[in-house]
Amino acid sequence: MRKEIKYKLNYREAGEDKFIDIVIDFISNRTLKDYAVISSMAENARFTNNKISDLTSKIAAVKVNKKDGWELEVEKLESEVDDCIEIILEYNNNNYFAKRFDLIKRILTDNKYGDNEQLMSIDFWDDCIDPFDLVDFMATVIYKDIDTKKKQ
Repeated sequence: MRKEIKYKLNYREAGEDKFIDIVIDFISNRTLKDYAVISSMAENARFTNNKISDLTSKIAAVKVNKKDGWELEVEKLESEVDDCIEIILEYNNNNYFAKRFDLIKRILTDNKYGDNEQLMSIDFWDDCIDPFDLVDFMATVIYKDIDTKKKQ
């Protein structure tokens, strides 16, 4: 069953905290699928970033310990870091942010906000919305129909 939710979208404009109440009652199947794809992209980039951190720590440890063959080990680990950097660059070049904004516009249009110039502006979402609030908005509206309470 479709639920209607009212989301209070906080934003800051010219140093002043403001909000817009947005009512969402429809999320299409295509929107759910597209959100899953872009979420997977972001999760892969996050995982890869964490892997770089782990590899950097290993490189530092190998350099301190300097056991036999340490130079080769450092070279191998640095190669893995380079591979991770390529994955992150691919994420950046894969239009993640444009895809996310297109998804926001689709959600807003499907819920009768398509003529709201402020909400349909990428500058508004980039300049006025805190990244945490943007992620919270997306997750809240996308999963509005999914019951998160455990069944007794």
